[in-house]
Amino acid sequence: MREKSKILAEIGRHSLLDVVPGLSELILEKGETRLLRAGRSFAGRARKWSTLFMPISARIRLMVSSGGAGNESLIGHLQKNHALGLRELFEARPYAYSAVAEGPTMVLFLPKEEFLSLTRARPEVQHYLRLMTSSSGVRNFKLFLEERKIDRQDLFSVLASIHLEPVVLKSSQQLDLSDPSLWFVGSGHLRVTSLPGRPQEFSTHVGEGAWLGGEALVAPFKLSYEVLALQDTRLQRAPLKKLGPILDRLGLTEAIFEERWLDRTNIGSESMSGGVLTRLAGRPATEEEITGLGFRSIFADSNTPPPTRRALSRLFPGSPTISGYRSTYPVFSPSFSSARRLRGSGWPKLSSLSVSTSRD
Repeated sequence: MREKSKILAEIGRHSLLDVVPGLSELILEKGETRLLRAGRSFAGRARKWSTLFMPISARIRLMVSSGGAGNESLIGHLQKNHALGLRELFEARPYAYSAVAEGPTMVLFLPKEEFLSLTRARPEVQHYLRLMTSSSGVRNFKLFLEERKIDRQDLFSVLASIHLEPVVLKSSQQLDLSDPSLWFVGSGHLRVTSLPGRPQEFSTHVGEGAWLGGEALVAPFKLSYEVLALQDTRLQRAPLKKLGPILDRLGLTEAIFEERWLDRTNIGSESMSGGVLTRLAGRPATEEEITGLGFRSIFADSNTPPPTRRALSRLFPGSPTISGYRSTYPVFSPSFSSARRLRGSGWPKLSSLSVSTSRD
């Protein structure tokens, strides 16, 4: 019992313990911990499991089959104190990957049925967890809400308005916007174009992690644009008839109405954000020096998808993003983990940054 209490303290806040009431007690009563050696696989691909796994002392590797003959390749890592395969547990389907300990790793094992029973007793918690494991657009929306200091119960109330069943668009299919809603992009690629006759014409692209539809929160309560899928796309939907009054009560209507994901730059024109350049002491670090320090560099050129170039131009005003130029964006931030977070005009959370640009 004392060992499990130490594990609860290690897991701490900002984990499932902070979301699922009664989970601490369930871990103390039913949880089992094992120390796994380096290279040990403990969750096999293509199998349904009756256990919830959580690495406690170190991250683990996630692997998928590659090239047959039992070969596997790395697709990512699961950080410690994060649950493995929540979506697969909720949907009763096999894991798409296997989990391998990188080094000696303490792992918590918790019976699946007891965990699911705990979440079923709190439908708003289960709804929240299923959304978080289903859509990057919803996850970004949650971060947006947390930045505005929304408390946990209000957060659950907002997210309860989002339907679990996704809307799936095929490539070249128009999104039906007749019922005003917020739309959250889980995967895919959309083109957003102003309706004919609008005073401000624009055409832009959004992708995984974005949300849109907030314009319909205020009069005339409809959108000035249409949305077309450029590839198969999955979205979650929150009808504004239910969500709108909640956002209004929380004072969020104006912030969501701004639709930060949409670049409404006039068609056929180029815009440049203003800014101030301050000369710093020393010299710009080379790419090799930046990499040696463990920081990440992002490069944009004519092959970079337009949504990513637009996101970079917003993050770094004044940097060249025109075809034919190659722009270098060294980002100095411990909280910036991967360039993938820029997909679909995503926004990395920067604590500090330094930027230099070059043409070649």
